[in-house]
Amino acid sequence: MLKKQAPSTRLWLQILSVALVAVVGVSQYQLQARQRAVGGAVALQRLDLLYLHQPAPGLAQLGVTSGSKTVVVFCQKCRLPEVAGTRVVGSSDISLADSYALVTSSGRLGPGYVIIDSHGSLRYRSFDADPASHSAEINRLVKGVE
Repeated sequence: MLKKQAPSTRLWLQILSVALVAVVGVSQYQLQARQRAVGGAVALQRLDLLYLHQPAPGLAQLGVTSGSKTVVVFCQKCRLPEVAGTRVVGSSDISLADSYALVTSSGRLGPGYVIIDSHGSLRYRSFDADPASHSAEINRLVKGVE
């Protein structure tokens, strides 16, 4: 008859390592799920990233309907760029600008702009001190959007 031996220290270390990796993985997954639940704007602010094809927030508030490309300029006092065949909307709503991550770390509104495609998806976001003087660049960006 075989005698049962107690598990070795090495086996216990392996079991502990697997359990630790599982706990870390689950906690990271839950953290990401919480960030998604709060909203994409939080991720944009924290990571300073743009997620292409993300639904653009506040379209109704801006009076934007799907079917046409739109450039939304966020600033207190600035001239709007001229963009051929595209609706250009100006806004000084800081909470809406915040949803596009166009509020500085000091709480100042932009200035900056976003490009929304004809499907209502966010396609580009940029801080820009004077969007009107960069109309040619904005026109090139808009041409590349559906």
